[in-house]
Amino acid sequence: MNREILFRGKRVDNGEWIEGFFAKSGDKTFILIDNDIAVGYVAMKEVIAETVGQFTGLTDKNGTNIFEGDIVKYTNTQRGVYEIGQKMRGVVVFDEKIGCYISKNNFQRHPDFWFSEDIEVIGNIFDN
Repeated sequence: MNREILFRGKRVDNGEWIEGFFAKSGDKTFILIDNDIAVGYVAMKEVIAETVGQFTGLTDKNGTNIFEGDIVKYTNTQRGVYEIGQKMRGVVVFDEKIGCYISKNNFQRHPDFWFSEDIEVIGNIFDN
């Protein structure tokens, strides 16, 4: 498996979102951005720990990376509690034991959203 390992976090100094490698030192959390790894230049920016989310390895219909903590909308494609074709929304959650899924109402898991061709990131739990 060659999934890209990437994290996102909101910078402490200016509130901007950045993507890169995750690092922790003492009680501070950082995202490392390899601007030019060939010459050893790595920028390390402190981020708000609660905002750090892991990349799922997937992109939405617009090519946007989907991260843990993103709010997404999609069309249900699987039989079950909801009708096929029903418009859905939820939060992307990462669980070390089962991987990524969508949480609706903080308890229902909907893995079928990965199969929806119209999945779209519409925000995240920190900004929206």
